[in-house]
Amino acid sequence: RKPYDKVTVASLTETMKILRTDFYYYFSDKDDIYNAVLDEFYKIVKAEKEDPTFQDALVILFEKVVKAEGSRNKQYLIDLTENYHPQFAKELVGRIREMFHCTCEGDKPQVKILTKIYRFMTVVNLYEKGELSLESAREIINS
Repeated sequence: RKPYDKVTVASLTETMKILRTDFYYYFSDKDDIYNAVLDEFYKIVKAEKEDPTFQDALVILFEKVVKAEGSRNKQYLIDLTENYHPQFAKELVGRIREMFHCTCEGDKPQVKILTKIYRFMTVVNLYEKGELSLESAREIINS
């Protein structure tokens, strides 16, 4: 568990218990897998809603987390929320703005997006620990 900038292909393959040659068969580097995950996330969201906003994406993703009992993706998201690193979230902003055509008003749209990401991650973490009810979590995510 380390910040994105400290993750290496070696640490990824060790954690996933796969050979590096298998990793490189599908991905060129850690950024390639990062982009593949974001692309997959976007496909999941687009399957639910034709022209989603970033807020729609957060709501859809939260509902997927709630329904994904015991899945590896769910555990990954929980791990990410527990090891939240601002630099990692900051790197998401460009892709998120591009995918969801974010046009937040004001001087610092990236701050608004980062705030939503942080709030989302915090809610998921609190919900998974049983410190927040599903109803309350949904209310916060939808706001």
